[in-house]
Amino acid sequence: MWEDRYKLIRRRVIWLIGQWIPVKFKSDLRPLLYEVILTLMQDPDLVVRIETATTLKLNILPKFQAVQTGTKFSIKLRSPVDDFEFRTEQFLPYLESIFGLLFQLLQQVTECDTKMQVLHVISCVIERVNTQIRPYVGCLVQYLPLLWKQSEEHNMLRCAILTTLIHLVQGLGAESKNLYPFLLPVIQLSTDVSQPPHVYLLEDGLELWLVTLENSPAITPELLRIFQNMSALLGELTEDFSFL
Repeated sequence: MWEDRYKLIRRRVIWLIGQWIPVKFKSDLRPLLYEVILTLMQDPDLVVRIETATTLKLNILPKFQAVQTGTKFSIKLRSPVDDFEFRTEQFLPYLESIFGLLFQLLQQVTECDTKMQVLHVISCVIERVNTQIRPYVGCLVQYLPLLWKQSEEHNMLRCAILTTLIHLVQGLGAESKNLYPFLLPVIQLSTDVSQPPHVYLLEDGLELWLVTLENSPAITPELLRIFQNMSALLGELTEDFSFL
């Protein structure tokens, strides 16, 4: 069924699986689901691969849903009826292959909204497996600076990058210090209220700053330099950022 004429069927099948997951999906079937996802993530049809990534997200993040309010996305709890237990140990045998295919998909898609969608799936994977993602993030770490540069005119995509960095820093722990040449300038820009993009980037930038400090093995002069933004921030902030 790899012929081009069957691509609509493959799209519909993986969509139907995605609709079924939040309703009722037996735990012992999840390894079979990951086999299907692994296969369809290599489908010749780009739309099938994107739909498969969305199905993966529904499986690994069933307790939450993304809610858009204006230009911001927030995460809210779903009702308990929609929830089921995700077992990390069932997913780990597929982690390296699926994460590599997600990274390939991120590079292949060209539309800003689609890149945001794939980045969200990648963020969910990193959040779920936490420190066990460390052996597989090398290519993503190298690619994110390029994507950040390319998204200069797309602040919502940059918000998605910031979210990915938050989970990446948490997963890498003290090893995240290796990201500082890219990470610290990103935090500096995102929390500088004199820069126009801060309107979009500030909230995620502050959270990234916090997790970077929490996971830093030592306070470096470069980290301290970002605190130059603090006085202007205190005068600018009017909302209650509960994570501060």
